[in-house]
Formats: sequence, structure tokens, C-alpha cells
Amino acid sequence: MVIRRKARKWTEAADKNLNTIGDFSIWVKDLPADAAKDFNDTGKIKAFFEELAGPVYDVVILSNVGEVFPAQRMKFEKVVELERLERKLQKKTQKGKRSSTSSAKSGAGLEKHAKVQALECEVEKLRHEVEEATIVVQNIQERLYFTCCSALVTFDSQQHAQKMVDAYSGLALLRKRKFHFGGTKILRVSRAPEADDCQWEHMHLTRWRLVLYRTLTALGMVLILLVSVVCAALIAKEIAQRTVDVSCSSTSMRSEGSLLDQVLDCGALWDLDSTNSNQDFSRESNQIFRADLLDKKKCGKLSTFGIFQGNVSVLYNYTLEEITAQESNEDLDIIPDWPVSEDKECAAQVCYQCYCMEQGFSDYFAGVKDLDSFCQDYWSDMVYAGGLQALWISVLTLTDYVLLSTVRYLSSIEGHKTTSGEEASIAIKTCAALLVEYGALPLVVQANIKSLSWIPFIFKGEYKDFSAAWYDKVGDTILLTTAVHVVAWPLRWPIMYLIQCANVWMFWKRAVTQHELNLLLEPPTFSLAERTGQLMCAMILGLLFSTGMPLMLLLTAMYMCFQTISDRYMLLMVCACPPKYDETMHKLVLQALPVAAILHLLFGIWMLGYDMLDSWRLGADLTDNAHTQRVFNLGARLKLANTLPLTMVLAIVLMAEIVFSILRRCCGSCKGKGVGGGDEFEETFTVACEQNLLQGAKTYHIQSQVRYENTIPTQPKVNANEADHWWTLMIGDAGIR
Repeated sequence: MVIRRKARKWTEAADKNLNTIGDFSIWVKDLPADAAKDFNDTGKIKAFFEELAGPVYDVVILSNVGEVFPAQRMKFEKVVELERLERKLQKKTQKGKRSSTSSAKSGAGLEKHAKVQALECEVEKLRHEVEEATIVVQNIQERLYFTCCSALVTFDSQQHAQKMVDAYSGLALLRKRKFHFGGTKILRVSRAPEADDCQWEHMHLTRWRLVLYRTLTALGMVLILLVSVVCAALIAKEIAQRTVDVSCSSTSMRSEGSLLDQVLDCGALWDLDSTNSNQDFSRESNQIFRADLLDKKKCGKLSTFGIFQGNVSVLYNYTLEEITAQESNEDLDIIPDWPVSEDKECAAQVCYQCYCMEQGFSDYFAGVKDLDSFCQDYWSDMVYAGGLQALWISVLTLTDYVLLSTVRYLSSIEGHKTTSGEEASIAIKTCAALLVEYGALPLVVQANIKSLSWIPFIFKGEYKDFSAAWYDKVGDTILLTTAVHVVAWPLRWPIMYLIQCANVWMFWKRAVTQHELNLLLEPPTFSLAERTGQLMCAMILGLLFSTGMPLMLLLTAMYMCFQTISDRYMLLMVCACPPKYDETMHKLVLQALPVAAILHLLFGIWMLGYDMLDSWRLGADLTDNAHTQRVFNLGARLKLANTLPLTMVLAIVLMAEIVFSILRRCCGSCKGKGVGGGDEFEETFTVACEQNLLQGAKTYHIQSQVRYENTIPTQPKVNANEADHWWTLMIGDAGIR
């Protein structure tokens, strides 16, 4: 809350010294389709708002012209390609004229002549395509009926714009004042975006089309994430079949009368480290039992919280010779009452892997006590499982880069009407996808929840709680992936810059047009959206598991330091001037702070409420240890003494967040925030334009937008006074710089 308060003050201070056209303008939505005949027909709308609020400087109609943009841009791409081929053909022709006649008749000369003819055919073909693209643009323009969607109204004073926003913004049902413009729809008014922030190609999209597009992009991201889920589930299943998931120390250190009645005493059954002649026989006996264990994953059912609790007590009533003989199907006078299921085979596997792990890899590699032959199966499985875990991390990292590469394209087809809205969508998608991939995916794949096991690939794991074995396997994987991202994420943009430099070094001499050379030498864009998504993900992910794994906090701090160094270098030394963002990204990070705090407290309560941790229930006798079945019982975890501090802090954070949200809304509506959010500008818009007191564009007309210079003609062939503003000019040729 302190950080958000300071950030809000910084925003207001910055906005106080920054005056743009957005401070004088409002965005009027839900205008009737016939509110204007064309872009020049703004008299009625201007007179309406002058009577309603005050003097209006300008009105810009937002219509369905975006439907022409895709065809016009496709035509421009063909024109650029045609210019490149014509320039290439010109060079080859001049080079051919300089060659001698004798060389032209040789084999090499004939081959060059054939290449020139092929290039001429390609140029001619592309010229026809440009003509067809021009006809397509004209056909779209002819059958496209002008439809008014909304309008950007610029007042001559900030007070008048503020008056409209305070009176008519928000939900129509909750407004005290409503107004119409020649129709039954209630007009909606909101703060106008900056001129450079508007995306004209999406202004005509309706709400239902936006919902459809965003649903399709969400499904696309889900399909990409499903690949990670399937790969992670298959790898986790393969790893589980290689080893039995038990805690050797917890299994061997228990005594009779403890929480679990059955005790596995490996030394009494198979003394694998004995120095007498019985050693070889013990190892041979252990091998006989392990040979019958075809699927090690079945032994997971005999392990609770990492402690082996199979029923092997009957084995202690017989000698090792009797057990081995019975297992080898030899005849005995007395047939012992063997345990059911695969308890004895799993017990042999547990004793085997605990013994080999205790001896260590160095002794195995040196062949001490003949471990090189006896523990070969165990260490082979460990190496294989480690390779699979590395493969899992590689798959996650690869999916990460695929998501970061496709999330911008998916957000671009959602139809956002402002660049800030599109960038915010990219940041949210990036954060959500990374959280699912690196936070939720390891949890759901390794979790064992019977009530949810019907879902394919997930909730069929080995762990019911945050046990010691969970930290050894899943926790280590999360730490490894986080450690990789501490370096990989900050280095992603410098590496891309180095690749671009290599492309410039290799291909700058091959550029045949100025446009092609400009694209090659254009500096990279500073992508704030992806960086914001990664920052929010790192912050939430670090706090999520920090209660049980404090090292996550150190890794998160290291990531932020490295990312800061990388961003400062890229922004100040390499990248082009970033676009003019509004406060959307800033608000996203501030909104993520309470979410991260709440998730941190919830996961902390769940981790500290683990069933095998010593604690006491509130209101119970202090000598009454709370070892109860509380795997999925949140109430039982909240009553524990070791989770009480986190529970109290969680209650305080939730209450404070609710109270401050209500106060902010009430105070904001009572105070009446201005359009710009800061102190009102005393000068009128006309005077501010004349004295050059405004930052950024001074009009919303599309001709002033640099990003659309290739969509509309830079030098129109039709006089603007003889046409309907630039509407008719849309059929003109695209300008080429």
C-alpha cells in the first residue's frame, strides 16, 4: 500500500508537468451510425457538445475505415517488393551492358542472360499483382458504406472536458445524468487516449467481435500450454517409474510405537554392507526380490509423506535363507505367511536405493565394496531421471520462448482500440502463461488428488502435500527453472540485438532499395509489455514458494538486478525511442502487488500446515500434538499455532485491500478527477498550440500519425477540397519513403 501510494504521487507529479491533447479531449462512444455522412460532417456533433459543455476545438469521426487497411497494407508490401526487384533488375542490366559480346556468347554469359529474363518475368508478374491489389482496394472502398462509430471531441478548455467526464462517464445505469444524440442509445463518455495511442484499424469493431477475437486468442494460448502439460506429464510418469519416492532418513530413523506402526529395518532384512561372508548372499537375496518388481511406481502407494509403510513385519519372523528360498520357489517344509501385494519387493527396492545413495557416487565410481556392479542399476536410473528432468526444463524454456514470440501476434488480432490496451493485454498474457507454465504446471502434474484424477494428464502424481520428497524433486525443479530465468530473461533482448547486428553485417550490402536498408538498420523497439509480464511473473512466483523455499527470494532479487542492468543498457544505448505509453502498465504492476502478497500468505499457510510438521491446535492442550489428517482441510491448517501469524496477516491484508478500494472509489467520485489526472492547465488549447506548450501530436487526424504513413497516401493526387476529406484518398497509391 505504501508503494502504491508513492507511485500514485509520482504519476500525478509527472502528469502535472505534461500536457497533451488527451487532457482536452473526450471519447464519445455509441454514436448512431448516421451521426455523420463523412469525415467532414462534424458540424452537428460539434454544435451538440458546444451547447452541452463549452467551445469545441475539433471533432474527429472514428468510422469503419479500418476495413480498408489490410488490403492497403498488402498493396504497399507488393509495391515495396516491386521496387526492390526493379532496382535489382536495373543493376543486372547495367552490368550486362558492360560485359563484352564474346563473353555474352559463352556459357556464363548465356546463364546470366537467362537470369535477367527470369527476373524480368518476375517483375512483370508483380506489376500485375500490384494492379490487382489496387483494384481490390478500390472495390472495398466502393462497396464500403461510411458508418460512424464514435468520435474524439477536443475542447478548447480542460474544464469543459473534465465536466463531461465527471458527468457522463461510468456505467449508464449508475449515472445520474444521461444523454442521447439522435438515437435511442445512451452515449458513453470516457477519457480520450493520446493521439499516438489510437489504432484506427480497430475502431469499427463491435463488442461481440472483440469478445470473439479474444476468446480465440485465449484458446490459442491454451493449446500451446497443453503441449507443455502433456510433455511434463509424460516425463513425470517416466521419472516415477525409475525410483521409489521415499525419504530414507525418515524411513530408517522411526522406532516402534511412532506415528506409523510398520517399521522398515533394512539392516535386519538385507545387511548389504556387512563385512562377513553373508554380504554376497544379502545382495543376491535383495536382487531376487527387486527382479520381481516390474513397475516401481506401484511402490508409491506404500509411501506416505515420503515414509515407507509397507507391511513387512512378517518377514522378520524368518531367516534370510528361508525368505530367499521361498522367493526362489525352492521347496521348504514350512510355507511362511507372506505379505500381500508387492510390499516385500518394494521394501527390497527401498533398502537398495537408500544403501546406494548413502554410499555415494564417488565410491560407486571407484568400485569400493564392489559397488560398481551392485549399484549400477540405481545410478543408471538416477542419470536417466536427471536427463529427463533436464529435458523437462528444456521443454518449459522452449515453450516460454514460443509463448513470448506468439503472444504479441495473438494480442494484435484481438482488436484493441488503443496501443496501451494491446500492450496491457500482452503483459497480462505473458504473466499468466509464465505463471501457469512455471508455477501451476509442476504443482498439478505432481499432485495426487483422487477427486480430480479424472482430468487427463494431471493430478495423478505422487505427492499429496508439501512433503520432504516434494521439495527434493518438484521444489528442485522449480528452483532450477527459476535460476535459468534469472539469466535467460535479462539476456533475451541483448542476444536478439546481437543477432540483428550480425544480420546487418551480413546483409547490408545486399540491400537494393532505401526502404530495405532502413528496415535492416532500424533499431530494435523497447518492448515494455513483455518485460512487465516477466517482472510480474517473477515477483508472484518468487513470493509464492518463498515460505518453503526462501532461496526463491534471492533468485527473484538477482533477476530484478540483472533485468534492470539489461533494460538500462538497451533503453539508453540501443533501442529506439519507445512509444508514448499511458499509466496502464504502471497500474498493472501495482495491482499485482496485493495479489502476490495474498498468494504468498495462502501458500505459506498451506506449506506450514503440512501434516508431519510438529504444531499444536488452538484451544487444545499444548501436549496434544496436532498430527491429524489435514491434507485437504484448510480449517485444520488455520487452527495451527505455526500458521497463526500468517492467518492474521492475511486477514489484515484482505480487510485493508477492501477498505482502501472502497475509499479510493468514494474519494475519487467525490473529488472529481480531471481528464489529465493532475492540476488543470490554465491556457486554452488554441493558445497552447500556438505557443507550442503541448507534448506529442496536436490533432487526432490520421494524417498526423507516423504509423499510418504507409496506409494513406503521403502526397494525395486528389485535392482535399474536392473530396470527402481523406476518405476518398484511401484509394490512392501508398507513399514510399
